[in-house]
Amino acid sequence: PAEGPTAAGGGGRGGPLLMSEPTDPLYLTSLICLVRRQLEFFVATEQDEANRKAKGGVKKPIVPGRAGIRCVHCRHLPVEERAKNFSSFPT
Repeated sequence: PAEGPTAAGGGGRGGPLLMSEPTDPLYLTSLICLVRRQLEFFVATEQDEANRKAKGGVKKPIVPGRAGIRCVHCRHLPVEERAKNFSSFPT
């Protein structure tokens, strides 16, 4: 499996998946394309669950295996250096 994120539809297995698609500029504004390049889909791990609990403010518990969206720039930062809402787990 690839270590870094792959483009959506790129066939990445198990790892994060970039929200952007190579065809985005054909259908979306440049601003939306920019935003989509900054986000990735991922599957929560036990470490994500522990990190979220440590930060507090959790409305719904994060369980391993749950799909989420996060900032590609914050994913490798230590928990205390990440932006407050660097990840989201939509319901």
